[in-house]
Amino acid sequence: MVAAQNGSLLEPAVSPDAPTSPAAGVEALTDPLSAEQALAPGEPARVRVSVGGVRTPLLSPNQVGSFPRVYLPLGGQADVQVQLPEAAPGDQVVVAVEDGGSVADGKPTQALTLDDSRQAAFHFQASESLGTFRVSMRHAAQTKIVTFWAGDRTAAFNY
Repeated sequence: MVAAQNGSLLEPAVSPDAPTSPAAGVEALTDPLSAEQALAPGEPARVRVSVGGVRTPLLSPNQVGSFPRVYLPLGGQADVQVQLPEAAPGDQVVVAVEDGGSVADGKPTQALTLDDSRQAAFHFQASESLGTFRVSMRHAAQTKIVTFWAGDRTAAFNY
């Protein structure tokens, strides 16, 4: 299964030549985060998405809490690892699909508990439909959005 054309999972307007490995200058997000990688309160959230064995660089949200769009094949699957520095270990994060697909065993929502490094992981399954799939992550009054595009990469610019 091919995760994306041209080897990149990210939208070209966001990062045309995004490196995909720590060797290419991208900080690795490991399981669990080391003390050096841990974020302090006030820093932006981070996510790393894996699709078909290809990992994105570490992603940060824009000013409204949306992360750069990630490409999936139709019906594709993605593993998402998130770290929320404004949260406390043990806090709950509600993950919900907004435009179809599923997170936990075919369900549209899932409650996650943040570990000691304030991170959690979930699995997203897109439907067989072409288009945009948003997955929200809610903690307290904060919402972060991971957006996936499923289908032909060039068609993404028409939506």
